[in-house]
Formats: sequence, structure tokens, C-alpha cells
Amino acid sequence: MFLNDFEAIGYSVLSDQIQEGMIKVNDSLISTHKNISVFGPGTGLGTCLLTYDGSNQYNVYSSEGGHVELSCIDSFDWNYK
Repeated sequence: MFLNDFEAIGYSVLSDQIQEGMIKVNDSLISTHKNISVFGPGTGLGTCLLTYDGSNQYNVYSSEGGHVELSCIDSFDWNYK
């Protein structure tokens, strides 16, 4: 079985050993059983999302954050060339 690099990191985030080495990047409260986002440099901007499913399990969804564009929000964006 093959895994995306950040999918593998997403699964490892749930490990107790990994959590001890995590760095908090803001002043928000740490809550259990909430969604978790992971991002960082990989082959591009790697990202993954861990969603809590309510039955003490997380689902991991990997993505390539560097392969997205911002959507248009006004007429200036639509007409920009």
C-alpha cells in the first residue's frame, strides 16, 4: 500500500511520542476529539486534515496545498490578467 507523505504524517500525529514534540503555533485551547490540520514543506506544500468521526477514531485526508488557487471574490479579480 502507498501513502501520500502527509497522509503518513497525519496518522503519526496521533502518536503520543509525536505529540510531545509538537510546537503550538497560536494561543487557542487544545481540545481533544476536534479536527486537526497538518501542513508543511514536502514535495510541495503538503497538507492533511484529520477529522474526528465521533467513535474515538480519526479519518485522514491528504492534499497538496500548493496546488490550489484563490477564488475570485470581486470584479477586480475576474478582470485581472
